Amino acid sequence: MMPQEKPTALMPQDASASAAGEDLWSAELEQAHRDLSELDLRFRRYAMRTPDLLRGVSKYENMSDRAQVWPTFIGPAKLAELKRASLAARNLLCSIPGRFYRFDPARAAALYQVPSASELELLLSPPNGSETFASRGDFINTPQGFKCIEFNFTANVGGWEGAVLAEHLRGLPALASFLAEQPETLTFTDPIVRFFQHILDTAGAEVPAGGALNVAFVMTRLGDDELTTGSGFELTGRALQAAAATGAGAGFSISVRFCHYEDLSVQQDRVYFGEIRIHAIVELDTTGSPPAIYRAFKRGGVVLFDGPLAPIVNTKLNLALAWELAAAWLLEDDEERALAEVFPWTRRVVPGNVSFRGEQVAFAELLARRREHLVLKREGSFGGKDVWLGGDTAAADWESLSRHALAEGTWVAQELVAFVPYLFQCGEQGCDVHDVIWGPFYFGQSYGGTILRMQPRALGGPVNLCRVATEGIIFDVRGEGR
Repeated sequence: MMPQEKPTALMPQDASASAAGEDLWSAELEQAHRDLSELDLRFRRYAMRTPDLLRGVSKYENMSDRAQVWPTFIGPAKLAELKRASLAARNLLCSIPGRFYRFDPARAAALYQVPSASELELLLSPPNGSETFASRGDFINTPQGFKCIEFNFTANVGGWEGAVLAEHLRGLPALASFLAEQPETLTFTDPIVRFFQHILDTAGAEVPAGGALNVAFVMTRLGDDELTTGSGFELTGRALQAAAATGAGAGFSISVRFCHYEDLSVQQDRVYFGEIRIHAIVELDTTGSPPAIYRAFKRGGVVLFDGPLAPIVNTKLNLALAWELAAAWLLEDDEERALAEVFPWTRRVVPGNVSFRGEQVAFAELLARRREHLVLKREGSFGGKDVWLGGDTAAADWESLSRHALAEGTWVAQELVAFVPYLFQCGEQGCDVHDVIWGPFYFGQSYGGTILRMQPRALGGPVNLCRVATEGIIFDVRGEGR
């Protein structure tokens, strides 16, 4: 029987111990923020002394999650480091299902829970959508660099509303006053604008020639998905204007339909919403593509984001299978380097022996002896569910969970990595040290901005918006300074 997750304790609202911030400041924090940019360091020093910036908010209008009122300012060197790590992680993980299929077709079909090897081969055969996936990674900045703890290959992922938060923050008088005195210039990369540009670039030559791009966002139930909220409609409206203006020039139109798959029809491998030809489908419906839609995609009649292959690429299983392929000498030299540099040690939780830090040990013994160094995750979990940090889990609960994971066979164990600490606003009036998850978007091979999730370190456990984490944004720094 699995242990039950304990309710999350709320952070104290007065935050009196950390209201000023100076008592928290350290050489480690100073170096962490200077590593981002000199502007980021100057802002933290300013914010700690500014009452209006020490005051928290729950949510801004048109935002679904709690907002972090302190932005992060990232310079060119650190942004380049994040881009290198995230693109390498994205490309390696995309390749794992195909590589593992060629390595062992029958085992690949069983692991990915596909009825047969031939069906898996059909999913992997081009076009399969992997070149154009909409995706967002989850990274931790560690003393050894950015580490990928997972990658989400789906458009139905959080973080699209970053531009709303950026606009709100730019309107804060205390922040605006500070920025007006700085020599640097700032830019913000809006993920949804970049996504629409990606859709336009991917939809094919006939779309610009026809003067219109028609996109269908297909949902499971109206209102369940972030892009169907008030903030989603607002973001989509701005994205349409931006994509049309920068992508195809005057006279080009882009339309969006929010619908269900039953609202679409297929005629001669073309997809229609009523009489309107649909050029691209963004799948927010996690139940999968209907056969007629999938055939139209395979025959070039419509573009799918992200399509039936996405759940196979999306599973945390690939984090472990990458290490198995490396052990079998089936990765290229640059991929092995990326695996060693960017990914924490990750293995499938199965009975038998496993190698950890140069030691061969029974998996059950490893889980017991190294509890504080490990994280357990269910392969198909999302939103922070079924993620257990050994150091934050009672020994008895961890023992129960370990037995369950070994018996079930659908879990991975990952080595815990250390967060670089950062200082952010916390509580009703104050600030505190936070652990941060960096969420870079990628659309195909193109970087699409980054969303942050940060949580007070004192809370412990997974950093998650369903707990007390806040959502933050980064501004790219140009000009003087780093």
